[in-house]
Amino acid sequence: IIDLSRRSAQLLGVDTVGLAKVRVRRVFPADAAAVRAETVPKPPKILPETDPDVTIIDLPASNSAPAAPGFMVQVAALSDPGRISWLKGFLAAYGPVVTQPGPAGLTRIRLGPYASQAAADTALAQLRAAGYADARLVKP
Repeated sequence: IIDLSRRSAQLLGVDTVGLAKVRVRRVFPADAAAVRAETVPKPPKILPETDPDVTIIDLPASNSAPAAPGFMVQVAALSDPGRISWLKGFLAAYGPVVTQPGPAGLTRIRLGPYASQAAADTALAQLRAAGYADARLVKP
């Protein structure tokens, strides 16, 4: 059972009274593939992939900032084109929005790139203040 904040539920389109089926999947950075294979068991399949009533929520593996310059702020990874379009429009007020197709039909929505970590940290702080607590710094 996952209890979402009101804003999270609104962004995911499950803000009605009651329950919604979701699947939570941990997302690993590409450079951690070897660690993932050795230390994290594959989660059991609970809901069918094609269930139209399931909203897939991907959680980042960590909120730590990378050490190298050339930063982007990842805000979300979504599969619904309508949600992607809405979020791109909303985030335009915070900076340049970049969408990148990712694994399993997900599209990453990111801001940037930023030349310095300080600039990226400023954007990250603004996004977290706007309710995107899971936003994180990533390398492009």
